[in-house]
Order: sequence, then C-alpha cells, then structure tokens
Amino acid sequence: MVSALQVSRRYRGFVLTHQGMEKLQERIQQLEMRTRIRQSPGMIAQRVQLTQPDGIHPMTVRKLLRRQKGVDKRSILCVFEALQIQLEEGDYAHARFCFDLGMADAAYF
Repeated sequence: MVSALQVSRRYRGFVLTHQGMEKLQERIQQLEMRTRIRQSPGMIAQRVQLTQPDGIHPMTVRKLLRRQKGVDKRSILCVFEALQIQLEEGDYAHARFCFDLGMADAAYF
C-alpha cells in the first residue's frame, strides 16, 4: 500500500565551483558597497524570500557560502536569481566531485 503522503527528497549534493563562488562573492561585494549593509546569510535569505514564496533557510545560504556541505540545485538557483546573477553549468558541481578533487577550498562565511 502506498502512503498518501509522500515525502519529496531533494538531492543536496551540489556546491559552488570556484567560478560560481567568484561570481557570488563579486555580487555580494557590489551590494555591500551600494547599500553599505553587510550581506549576511540571513540578508541573502530575505532577498530570496522576496522572489521565491517558499524561500530558503539562512543555514542553507551559509552552507552554500562555506562550500563545505552540498545543497540542492534549487537553492543555488534561488540565491543566484535573488542576487540577479546568471547561473551557468560551470558555477556548480556535485559535492563529491569537488571534495574528491579538493576544489571546495575557501569559505566566505
């Protein structure tokens, strides 16, 4: 018998590549210079909330910025859209691939 309530599972195994992280950091710095407000993970999550009704949690933004744990692709897309950055395939990769090659190196927060 199939359960009436099925839990959707997202693959939380994507991290930003060096290229994606550079784009994100550059945009965050531009926003900070323009607004004179530090763009913390909470602030970025609030920006996502304005464009996506479901939003994302500030901890997800922190994981994305630290590149130490994978997040789902939708979260990456939401952050990039909220910050008005064009997301390209080279901006993210499977976390296991990046960790195996030592690509997930620097943390922003």
